[in-house]
Amino acid sequence: MSEYFVGTSHGDLGTIAAKFAADGLNAMPDPRSDPMEYSQPAKLGDGTIRSLGWLQQTWHWDVMTEAQCATLRGYIGAVNVLTRNNAGSIVEYTAVLVWPEKEPEHWSNHVMDVTVTLIQMVVV
Repeated sequence: MSEYFVGTSHGDLGTIAAKFAADGLNAMPDPRSDPMEYSQPAKLGDGTIRSLGWLQQTWHWDVMTEAQCATLRGYIGAVNVLTRNNAGSIVEYTAVLVWPEKEPEHWSNHVMDVTVTLIQMVVV
């Protein structure tokens, strides 16, 4: 069962598997997530780190179909997500989904190594 959800609002949230089943052939797996406590870690004079900025996270898929990629592109911008935090708990956030600067590789109706970033994450 999918633990990761995405939607354009709280009421639109749905599992990754359900939202990305556009091609009817392949189930979309949950992404590998990499939560970061804050977007701007600042190294202090004593060597410790102070966390500044917004919560952010990356979601990565090794491969997806072109149809699934097109669906993911439709979520660029403001989203609601359920995703893991650093403690391993599933939490709902509002966020902004950002497409990678470098376009992922497209090959034989598939897209390889897709990593999107969720920025400005706020717990709902």
